[in-house]
Amino acid sequence: MKSDAVAFSRKWANRGNENQDTQLFWIDLFQHVLGLDDAVSRLEFEKPVSTAASMHEGYIDVLIPSAKTLVEQKSLGIDLSKVETRQGRKVTPAQQGLAHAQGMPLSQQPHYIVACNFAEFWVYDRTGHTRYQFRLRKNSF
Repeated sequence: MKSDAVAFSRKWANRGNENQDTQLFWIDLFQHVLGLDDAVSRLEFEKPVSTAASMHEGYIDVLIPSAKTLVEQKSLGIDLSKVETRQGRKVTPAQQGLAHAQGMPLSQQPHYIVACNFAEFWVYDRTGHTRYQFRLRKNSF
């Protein structure tokens, strides 16, 4: 499994466009690193959600219901700590993900919000109010 993780990190080093690569990235991660052949059935992409943050439908980049996880994906190089205007509000990617989560029925809301820019993963545990961070490196995982 470690060799699969290293191969994944090398493959994805220095690449990652939110619009073009998100689905491939997460399917690749689930299938080749986590060893889950049913990645396509476990991952939901661009799931519509109504949020209080905007007057229109928003879209969840990646929803992983079985893991109670929502991913707010950004392109490579986007600073995950930077506040930007998204859907009419100034928020970080994690705050944008949280707004999407809060737009879901309570019974379906995720426990985890992941902000990812193809190189960094910031995982927020909504139940424990903690944050974990890790980086994807070319020669290690």
